[in-house]
Amino acid sequence: MRKIRRANARILTTLSLMVLMFGSSGCGYTFALKTSTDSADSTQTESNLETTTDSDTHTSTGNGTDSDSDTHTSTGNGTDSDTDTVCGTIDCVDNCDPEPCVNGTCFDGVDSYSCVCEEGWMGPNCDRDEPVAVYEAEDCTAQGDAGFSNKFPGYLGTGYMDYGGAGAWIEWNNVNLPEAGTYTLKFRYSSSIYGRPCTLFINGVDSGQIPFKGVPGATWSDWTTSTITLALSGGTMTIRVTSVDWGPNLDRMTIE
Repeated sequence: MRKIRRANARILTTLSLMVLMFGSSGCGYTFALKTSTDSADSTQTESNLETTTDSDTHTSTGNGTDSDSDTHTSTGNGTDSDTDTVCGTIDCVDNCDPEPCVNGTCFDGVDSYSCVCEEGWMGPNCDRDEPVAVYEAEDCTAQGDAGFSNKFPGYLGTGYMDYGGAGAWIEWNNVNLPEAGTYTLKFRYSSSIYGRPCTLFINGVDSGQIPFKGVPGATWSDWTTSTITLALSGGTMTIRVTSVDWGPNLDRMTIE
């Protein structure tokens, strides 16, 4: 019994000492432990976060740089793609640079350009203040299935040439140009509402088609122009206008 009591006393003493130890320093210890734990966690977390963040940021920055590079490359590819697309479908050369239209506005085309001249100027480059030559249709030097007429008013000169059916033609064999160059041929005509295209022959060579479009609501007394621009040699030449089907009433040809 005494042994048991002594053992119990020892146990109580030990427990008392433990209580005193924990009682006096338990909260501190707990706080210290918590602090230590928090500090460790915080340090670890901060360290991990900082390292991770730095690493990620660094990596992200690296990726950002790569991304920028990719973006740049992508931008480059975009530019190349755009350039390829443009050059693949549209002439990528600015044909209006340097400005070819002396007294007008230039419009870029595919391997070409066109000028809209200011009032009083004419020619492919708007550099002429008067036409190179004017040829009245009724003054043609030869014709086939086309005859002189002055039935419908509004013509210039003394009249116009009234075309017949397919293959009708008139020509001037006395056209004279001062020098080789690019010229615009303007044909004044009327065809009412009907499109009546003709083929243009220069010295017997097919040089393109003149549309001679119909104008909605127009009559045979309404005159308009159809143009074609060509590179022509200087000197004397023969110009023939031949109807594809029915031809128009042709008033005159002006060369600018």
